[in-house]
Amino acid sequence: MVILALGIPLTVNLQRRATTELENRAVIQAQGIAAQIGAENIDDPERLDRIVNQAAAQLGGRVIAVDDQGILVADSDGPESLGASYATPGRPEIRNALAGTPFSQIRDSFDLGHDIMATAVPIQDQQRLLGAVRVTRSVQQVNDNVRNVTLGLAAIGVAALVSGMLLAFG
Repeated sequence: MVILALGIPLTVNLQRRATTELENRAVIQAQGIAAQIGAENIDDPERLDRIVNQAAAQLGGRVIAVDDQGILVADSDGPESLGASYATPGRPEIRNALAGTPFSQIRDSFDLGHDIMATAVPIQDQQRLLGAVRVTRSVQQVNDNVRNVTLGLAAIGVAALVSGMLLAFG
């Protein structure tokens, strides 16, 4: 019972801590991209594409930029969707960023078939909102790491239980 009483809260805490760390890192990285874009690059499609594609390659995810109306102006996945509205109810991170608030959440991606971390931050210049940057990437690696640690803790618990039983019977 003691093993369970200690193991379950430890596992829950580990999952929360990993998620919080991932969200904080994602917001900081997105803010760096937004600062790099700034007012000088938001209206320059060539430079904007270069920044977005470079950031996507470094982060291992998808990076998009929208203007202040939520219209897609750059996408690391290609120009196919340029001009589409991305400030939709299904993308609350963009709506929050366009309201001036960084936002990050883990949610299921219907297109990818697994959980993603979607993070968006505003692109601002002297208190003027210019648009937003959104970074999305899979959280599968984090989930796998937490699962592996949980299994390791369970194995240690079982080993301790078996050792205690052997000592008791010995």
